[in-house]
This record gives sequence, C-alpha cells and structure tokens, in this order.
Amino acid sequence: MPRQQREAAPVVPVSRGRAGVRLTSLLVIILVSSTAGAWYFGGQATEATTTAKQVVSVASANVQKVTLQANGQAVTFERNSDGKLAPTSPIATPTAFPTPAGTITAPVLPPVQIDTGARVESYLTQLHDLNIDRVLVKSPGDGAEYGLDRPVLVTTLAPKSGPLVTITFGSGNPQGNAVYVKRDPPGDIVLVSRYTIDEFVKFAQSVTPANP
Repeated sequence: MPRQQREAAPVVPVSRGRAGVRLTSLLVIILVSSTAGAWYFGGQATEATTTAKQVVSVASANVQKVTLQANGQAVTFERNSDGKLAPTSPIATPTAFPTPAGTITAPVLPPVQIDTGARVESYLTQLHDLNIDRVLVKSPGDGAEYGLDRPVLVTTLAPKSGPLVTITFGSGNPQGNAVYVKRDPPGDIVLVSRYTIDEFVKFAQSVTPANP
C-alpha cells in the first residue's frame, strides 16, 4: 500500500452535518404548520357540519324574542332586564273543573305553577340540540303535501343580532315517528324526530292570551 494512502486521514463532512440539522428543523416547522392548519380548518368544517344538521342554529341564550302561533292565536315572549324570557302580555290560566255538589273531598294543594318563560327557554334549547333526520325539499312551495299550508305551530325567533328565524311545524310522516318542518332561513323542508316536537307543540297550544 503506498505511503500516501496509509497516512491520509478521513475527512469529516462537517457541512453536511449542519445541512442535516437545518433539514430536520425545516421538517419540524412544516409538521407543526400542517398540524395547526388541519386543526383550524378541521374545526371550521366540524362547526359548519354541526350547524347544518341543527333544526335551529340560534342558541336559546341568543334569542331576544320568540312568538308562538297556534290555534289561530299568538303569544310573544321577550327577554327582560333580568335576562329571562317573559310574556309580553297576560296569559290565560286553566280553569279548574267545579266539584259536584254534595261531594266530600280532601283539601287539595294548588298545583305548582311552572314559569312559562322558563319552559319556552327549555324547549328552545331542545330544538337547538335537535338534529335533522333528512332534508326533503330545498326550495319548497306552500308545502301542502307536508301539512305546512295549515301548520300546527309557527315559531318566530328574533335573535339579539341577525335576521328573524321562522320554524313552521306541519304534519307527521306516514310512519308516525317524525314531523315535517319548514325552516326560513334557509328555506327548506326537513324531517325531524317528533318526540321534542310533540311536547313543544302541546305546550304552545296550551298557552293562550288572557284577552284574545
């Protein structure tokens, strides 16, 4: 072996090591940026998807005024200075059936009066949390085939900011497990599970003005 080959020392590629560090740092930056972007846009997509599935996208706490129209009568609730929904005009209270003459009865405590404004708030929360089963018509007419030409209840929400939202409740589907609902906006007809809807409609129909 020649003497020059035996005495030659190995050359350490220092510059290549620095390049490796720079490349690693660049990959870390790209990975962090990609993760942040995926979180941001993924979050936006999840929020948009959730909103699209909701019957009502306006949260109950953001409703300033709500009008319930059923049986040809309308009752309006508005948020007062205490932040609670309260009727804007007196509401009729149910009249108890008279006791037949000569009947001996034990004393009966008066029924507990549940604040109607609190019940409205509760139903609005349930509607906000309720998802649509299926969108049937995106640009409906009068919706007669779904019972929307003669609705059982029309609910108009006035948010603290933004346009009015009108929810019209029609008839039930043939299977009896859902209700046809028209939303404006966005102006479509959707199918919604009837459990919450039935309770809300019954309540709205029971609340009537004291002086219609």
